[in-house]
Amino acid sequence: MAKMNDERKRVENLLESDKGKWIKLATPAQSKPFEFRALDDVIQIRTTDRNEDDPDEKGTPFPYKRRCIADLRQHLENNQDWHLLGAKDGEEMPKTGCIEEWARSDSNPVGGYYGENNYTQGRFASFIPPILEYYHLAEVEHNPSNNRMRYKISFL
Repeated sequence: MAKMNDERKRVENLLESDKGKWIKLATPAQSKPFEFRALDDVIQIRTTDRNEDDPDEKGTPFPYKRRCIADLRQHLENNQDWHLLGAKDGEEMPKTGCIEEWARSDSNPVGGYYGENNYTQGRFASFIPPILEYYHLAEVEHNPSNNRMRYKISFL
C-alpha cells in the first residue's frame, strides 16, 4: 500500500509541476492535436482546432477527473502487458479489455466514467494515454489505428 501511495504522490507532483500551463500533444494516431492542463481536480483538455472567425477561441473542452492519470498508471502496473486503447465516442461501445472500456467500467477506481460532463463519456483513450507518455509513465504506440499502451518504469 505504501508503494501505491508513493507512486500516486509522484504522479501528483508531476501534474503539480505543470499546473495551469497548457501543454500541446497529439492523439496516438497523430491525427488530432490537443492541449491539456492540470487544474486542482481535473485534467482539462481542449482540441486545438481554431475557429476561423475567432482565432482566440479553442475547440471543445474535455474535462476528466485529475486522478485518472494515477489510476490508469496503477491499472497498467497491475496488468503489465500491452493494452489496446480502443478510443470511442461516448455513445459507441468499446472493445472488451481495452483502455476505453476500463475508463467507463464500474470496476475502475471511480466506479464509472472519468469524464466530468457528457462530452467526456468517451475519448478517454484518445487524450489520456498521451499525457502519461508525456510524463514518461507509459509507452504508447503511434500507428494509424489499433494503438496500444503499456506500463513504463520511470525514474523521473
